Amino acid sequence: MNDTDKQRFEQEGFTFHEWTLRPDVVFSINQYVEHHTRHVGSFLYAALCNDLTETITHADDDNMRNLPALVTYLYWNIPSNCWGSKEKVDQYIANQSTSQE
Repeated sequence: MNDTDKQRFEQEGFTFHEWTLRPDVVFSINQYVEHHTRHVGSFLYAALCNDLTETITHADDDNMRNLPALVTYLYWNIPSNCWGSKEKVDQYIANQSTSQE
């Protein structure tokens, strides 16, 4: 993702068909990617770990309605080495020098 798209998504949110990921959620994901931080909250941590049950358990009403936008944003816009399983996420957080794809 280029810097222009990143800034736009952080200001306007990310829309996929009729679903929209809020700007604050996009910002938190981007901070995680840039800084390898665990401070994304239970909802996003579960989503990054690809744990549907925990993602739904921790989602507020807005995020629940917009899960398709979240999954699409992760799939299209963040490196595959930093999401998809708990092991990948924990390794990414632990390894501050992980190179991004």
